[in-house]
Amino acid sequence: MTPNTGTPSATHSPISSPKKLILSALLVFAALVLLVLPQHVSDPLIKSQSPADKPSSKSSELTPSQIAEKKQYRQEAQRVLSKIVELMRKLDRIGASEWATNSLDKAKQLIKKGDEQYLKAKYESSIETFAETLNILEGVFNRAEETLKVVLDEGFKNLEELLVDDAAAKARLALKIAPENADALELEERSKLLPSFIQVISLAEKHVQLGEIAAAIEDYEEAMQIDNRHIPTQKKLNILKQKKRENDFYVQMSIGLQEMEKNRFEGAQKAFRAASDIDSTRTEPQQALEQLTARRSQYNTRKALETASQLEKMEEWQKAVTVYDALISEDSSLTEPKIRRLNASVRAQISMRADDILKDPLKLFKPVIFRQAQKLLRDMKGIEGGEKFQIQVENLEQALYLSQVPIAVTFGSDGLTNVTLYKVGEFGAFADKMVMLKPGNYQVAGSRTGFRDVQIEFTVKLNSSNMYIEVRCTETI
Repeated sequence: MTPNTGTPSATHSPISSPKKLILSALLVFAALVLLVLPQHVSDPLIKSQSPADKPSSKSSELTPSQIAEKKQYRQEAQRVLSKIVELMRKLDRIGASEWATNSLDKAKQLIKKGDEQYLKAKYESSIETFAETLNILEGVFNRAEETLKVVLDEGFKNLEELLVDDAAAKARLALKIAPENADALELEERSKLLPSFIQVISLAEKHVQLGEIAAAIEDYEEAMQIDNRHIPTQKKLNILKQKKRENDFYVQMSIGLQEMEKNRFEGAQKAFRAASDIDSTRTEPQQALEQLTARRSQYNTRKALETASQLEKMEEWQKAVTVYDALISEDSSLTEPKIRRLNASVRAQISMRADDILKDPLKLFKPVIFRQAQKLLRDMKGIEGGEKFQIQVENLEQALYLSQVPIAVTFGSDGLTNVTLYKVGEFGAFADKMVMLKPGNYQVAGSRTGFRDVQIEFTVKLNSSNMYIEVRCTETI
């Protein structure tokens, strides 16, 4: 505090003992003036003068009106001085000597001057002096609220600047000016916490210097638990958190890009989403996810086409068609899978038709199917294919040939049963009969008067040999 301006100082010491003694002596002296002097200085005393002391001139004698006027002035001086004494007590209670030193010093000088004037019975002059003193003291008292604001502002600034002693001094002075003031109480509370607060802050700053951002954040958060109203620390904490968020953000983005470059799409997606969770205001994660989706689609398409190509090489045409269908279903705008599917679908149908015949060559027994198989064989011979395809062609050709090669079938009977071979002819009764039949499914029936008819179904397979079918009616009716 600069005494000349009446403002508080961050390093001003409390009232010293000598100052208190001087102020106390001054108040005692003023009280004596008020209480003792009037008993000795009275109107009769003014009047009673020895003849030797009387001036030669009659004009020096006081008239009754002058005596009454002086008494009135004396009483007025006492009244003003009484106000001064009371105001001095109030100012002492609010520590004015610490923040209005010049004004109080001037007031004390005026009080001394007024006292001297009073003792010399110069009451009118003392009234003027005391009035000037009172005006100064009232000005100081009226300045207390403004001073309190200045003290609090400086005290809270001391807190922000981590000045322990200065903050404590301002808190003490503020409480002296206004003991119940909420801001003054807060200043006192926070100034007491400042040493432990500084200790944690120092540790945090060491971590910052070492680049240990996470540890520094933990320390600053611990400091904010001690004093959560310290704005500079809150700002530093926010800056560090933002820096950590940015670092974490770019770390996750970097991981995502590396994973995407290696076609590890799940890891890339996880990293990009983590980056978005760190800072949802940034557009980079969403753009990266869109790029990831396109890249994954391209990658999956390429891999699927490679798989389909491999299946085609293996002559697994239907499996290749299934792959193409999945690609088209996922993205109907793809052209290559549609084109390649056409060829694979044709080859798959041919392969399935050939396999269907080869699984059951006896179907060739039917003329319609036989003709269809012949056409299929001609079509297949016009197509270039792999080993599996060539085997299919050879097997189909062999099946068609064998389907037309008759097989010897011997029928045995008792000479009494009439035998009929459906779709071939009636053989009548015989003991043994050999018939040349093409591969296929047949049915033979036997009939005899007085006996139950019999029917036998049999199959002539390709390359069959030593086939023997016995037809006899043995059950009587």
